[in-house]
Amino acid sequence: MWDRFHPGAVGARPATPSAPALNRFAETMFTLGAQAFLAGRPAEAETLLRLSIGAGGNDFAALGVLGLMAIERKDFAAAEGWLRAALAIDPDEPTTLNNLGEVLRRTDRFDAALPCYQRAVALAPDYAEAYDNHGCALTQAGRAAEALPYHRRAIALKHDFALAHDRLRGALLDLNRHEEALRDLRHATAWEADRAKLRLNEAYVLLTLGRFPLGWKAYEARWDMLVDGLPIAPRHADRPRWNGRARLAGRTLLLHAEQGIGDTLQFVRYVPKLARQGARVIVEAQPSLVPLLRSLDGAAEVMALDAPPPAFDLQCPLLSLPLACGTTLATIPAEVPYLAPPPERVAIWRPRVGRRRAGRRRIGLAWSGNPDYPNDHNRSIRLSRLEPLLTRTDCALHVVQTPIRATDRAVLDGLPSVKDHSAALGDFADTAALLSLMDLVISIDTAVAHLAGALARPTWLLLPFSAEWRWLTLRADSPWYPTMRLFRQPAPGDWDGVLAAVVRALDA
Repeated sequence: MWDRFHPGAVGARPATPSAPALNRFAETMFTLGAQAFLAGRPAEAETLLRLSIGAGGNDFAALGVLGLMAIERKDFAAAEGWLRAALAIDPDEPTTLNNLGEVLRRTDRFDAALPCYQRAVALAPDYAEAYDNHGCALTQAGRAAEALPYHRRAIALKHDFALAHDRLRGALLDLNRHEEALRDLRHATAWEADRAKLRLNEAYVLLTLGRFPLGWKAYEARWDMLVDGLPIAPRHADRPRWNGRARLAGRTLLLHAEQGIGDTLQFVRYVPKLARQGARVIVEAQPSLVPLLRSLDGAAEVMALDAPPPAFDLQCPLLSLPLACGTTLATIPAEVPYLAPPPERVAIWRPRVGRRRAGRRRIGLAWSGNPDYPNDHNRSIRLSRLEPLLTRTDCALHVVQTPIRATDRAVLDGLPSVKDHSAALGDFADTAALLSLMDLVISIDTAVAHLAGALARPTWLLLPFSAEWRWLTLRADSPWYPTMRLFRQPAPGDWDGVLAAVVRALDA
């Protein structure tokens, strides 16, 4: 977090030898500019602060506020310029050092950010925010074990520092220290006002540990979260929600997607089970999934989320079905395949894949996901890092993901032996058809992996050290997908260890 009010922030301009004396006009412009900033009028504030600087005012304070405003509008290039100009006047101001560290951290320059925080706390040993930010930068750099003492120091200085507690839990989870994180969560009501966030974080830990009955119940806290100060409104919230107790026989049940495509693919598995209970099941899903989901046994109708729904009696979000159905580890509906590619799509894709060559396994490869996903840096892999797979002569590799990132495109263009199908993948029915022609799918944690598992294709899933809750802990298999094998990082960030294990498995 950046800081407005530590010594040196707005309203607390330090008297340093390098700070020029203020004339009355410049002082007035600075005061009015700072007030406009704090009142939420950034355009007015910037004009006044620039006037203050132009009139020979306290450049240091005005530059610091201009830097803060740029951070808050996420113009990090401008923020860095203002803050570095301020530090050229006074290089020993803790708040400005912390704020520059935040600019560098938020632009993924973690090694450059760390000295800023170190200098800030050396100058201000009680600066809890700078300690916490230091820990956050270390965690993001893949050094969560080193981050723990910084978060704990921040908490020692300010026990009710909710963000520091949250980041400490994040570092513990990155280290797979789930029980410690759970203990902190259960004490956090003393300092954390956002109870829904606490409950949801508890749900993720409980589900990761396989404590499903408690985890599914806590997971409902997602509907109590606030976005821009307003509660999340689930689709069809004005209609009766099925909670597992109401009878389904003879009634129409609308199931609707609520999160990502991978989540939809994972949880439509409940459709056959509910249809067997007598429900007429309608599925609302992302448009790119609609042609594929029409293969679902028991789905009377599949429609896009943006289409007007037909009449229905009951509704339920897809990720609330495990709670409604009382799902435990032992009762996960894991009959696969529960999806199938349209035969006409398979007929189109068969010649594209080409004839099978003796002694060469067809392997579908997906190494990166949506770059906008918050944890994408932890799950996606640079294509160049997959060299141990890319250079094998006993495998015919096929790209089964889309899109291809620019940095990976250059590598892929230099690999004529790898068949790139990304440009021809129109929707997930195409992807399903392509996967159905593979002997093996090797994928990171993305929608492709869920689809391969739902199609019952042999799938090897490459996971970070701290994986999503659905993959549990310590297991090399998945109770959700019987044909899936999990390859976990042996240490945080160790993709080389994962790939070495994959190579050994291929050799075997």
